[in-house]
Amino acid sequence: MCNPDASSRLILDVLRGRSASFVRSDELIRAWEIFTPVLDQIERENVRPVKYRAGTRGPDGMDEWINGKSGYVRNDDYRWHDGFLRKGSA
Repeated sequence: MCNPDASSRLILDVLRGRSASFVRSDELIRAWEIFTPVLDQIERENVRPVKYRAGTRGPDGMDEWINGKSGYVRNDDYRWHDGFLRKGSA
């Protein structure tokens, strides 16, 4: 049995008319409409990522920042332990 590599699978999908692996043209256009201003701002303002230790949930204050921007509050059952999500662990 032959197991084609990723690029061969994409070519086979095209030949078979399977479009699930590809975005539609309207999706691509909308993605550029959304991300071009973001990328322009990053370049214009020389935005740099906030560094944090590998294996952690992210930089200090991240949850408060997200909550302040969106109102999202993490579920109390969510626990981060040693770099892995473990539901309900203390």
